This record gives sequence, structure tokens and C-alpha cells, in this order.
Amino acid sequence: MSGHLQPRWARWACLVMVVAAALVFAVWALVADGPARVAAAATAAGAVGAAVVVQRMLVARRQPVPPEGDLALRAPAGLVAAVLLAWLAVLVAAIAWVVVLATDVGEVGSLAGTVAMVLAALWSVPDLLRLVTGRLHRWRLDADGGGVHYRGRRTDVSLPWGDVRRVRVSDEKPFGVRIEVREGSDVLVPDGPLPVWSADLARALETRRVRAGRSRRT
Repeated sequence: MSGHLQPRWARWACLVMVVAAALVFAVWALVADGPARVAAAATAAGAVGAAVVVQRMLVARRQPVPPEGDLALRAPAGLVAAVLLAWLAVLVAAIAWVVVLATDVGEVGSLAGTVAMVLAALWSVPDLLRLVTGRLHRWRLDADGGGVHYRGRRTDVSLPWGDVRRVRVSDEKPFGVRIEVREGSDVLVPDGPLPVWSADLARALETRRVRAGRSRRT
């Protein structure tokens, strides 16, 4: 039985669309020249990276969560590399498409799509600065008898079990594991980056929280 939170059709539709985009831009790169070739090739590379990300996060099977002991979960290196590849390729593609827009707008197949890509690249610049300054984190989660520590992208939080009200699956968008905090904002561990099922992770964390509470009362 699948532990994915998203419907099967949505997961496969997303993967098919990304793969199709990679093929279209790869062919375009073969027939174009100048800045348009660079832009199409970079876009194709970004789509390939995105396809790997989608496959790993939405389609691939995941490992079970150990029912006992400390947890030390890390996003797979291949997934992180694919995210960085897609991100870098989109940045290169955005620069190249700006050059195409300035020199030969007729080479642009979809003006709206090109503008959207450039805006997305600009929107990601703050995260790029966080990456180069060490403030953008690889997804990881550690849990032991004292509490839970989660790092992922902009989030870096440590919570003792006494500060956690409960842990549950967030089956509405955004999908993942929601750590409900007694005081302050809840923490969302997104579904996909960590190599475990969200339902298993939520159950394992909640079990450890309850067990820690019983230990404090004895």
C-alpha cells in the first residue's frame, strides 16, 4: 500500500509533464542557435533535474521509520543534488531568456512562460544568498528522548517534547508532518524530502512524545 499523501494520478501527471518539458526544450536546443540555444538547453537541464526531484519525492518508495531508539533522518544526497542542478539551470536559463528577449523576442515561444521563469528566478535570489552564506539547510530530522530537531531550507528549530502538543499528518496542502507547538508557530516537515513515509514519521514522533511525557511523570 502506498504511503504517498498525493493522489496517484496527480503524482504521475506531474512527472509526465516535467519529462515532456525536458524533451521539448532539448529538441529546441538542437535546432536553435545563439542565446536561444543556451536558454533552451539550460531549461531542458532544469527540467531533467526537476524530473529527478519529482521521481524521488512523489513516485519512489521510501524506507520505514524505526519504532524504537533515536531518529537521524537525512534527505538523500541524490535528491539534494537534483534540486541544486534544477535551481542552477533555471538561473542560467532565466539570464539567457532575458538576453533573448532583449535581442530577438521572436525566438521566444511563450512570452508569458518566459516572464514567469525570469520572475521565479528573481524570487529565488534570497534563497541563493542564504545558500552561499550557510543559512539554507539540507533537510534533516533528529529525535531522541529529549525532543526533536528539524532543519530544512529556511527552518532550523529544536523543540523539547514538553513544548510539543502533538504530531500529526498534514493531509491538506502543504502536505507533510505537522508538529503542533504549545506556544508559537507549528513546524511543518514537508512530505518528500526525507526518505520515509509521512504517516510513519508522524506516528513515530508522536509515540516518542507520549513516551517522553510518561517518563517525566514517573
